[in-house]
Amino acid sequence: SGHPLVISDENSEHLHQFTQASLLCLLHRVGFEAEAITTGHFESAVYPDSIRVRARVPKSVLCRTTELANRFRDRLGKGFLVYGIGGDFRNYVQPLLEQLPVVELLDSAPERWGTSACHGHVIGKYDPERHARLPILVCSIRFKTDIVASLRALGVRGELIVGLDEIYDPTPSSH
Repeated sequence: SGHPLVISDENSEHLHQFTQASLLCLLHRVGFEAEAITTGHFESAVYPDSIRVRARVPKSVLCRTTELANRFRDRLGKGFLVYGIGGDFRNYVQPLLEQLPVVELLDSAPERWGTSACHGHVIGKYDPERHARLPILVCSIRFKTDIVASLRALGVRGELIVGLDEIYDPTPSSH
């Protein structure tokens, strides 16, 4: 797909005028990953609505996984608890579980206590005597506020509670 005005472009060196979609497809096809794309940039009177793209060669899956596991360690330390063993846990944490220094998996649902989750971890309940000094990763995006409130009611200090959003948002301001 090309830009609809390519036929009126009188510059013989221009073989193609891109739409956002066609440019992104081309970049993807040749191995690049777009980080940002914007329109409306003034290049000249002939090209008043240019597209700007910032693209890079994507990192390997192994490299991205290692960087993500390091973010967990940087934010949570050498040993931490995981609280809320549901869908967000399975999607965001379980794929990395073998690479993370998880001490224990915890959940508020009594029917889950004592059940095996994965990689040899058995789900338990929060115990203030055993867990009081360990950071806790809250593995629910939807119910984070409620879980944080219940953990605070159990006496967990706020600075020990970390949400998935703080791990997956790489901007320094979220930490």
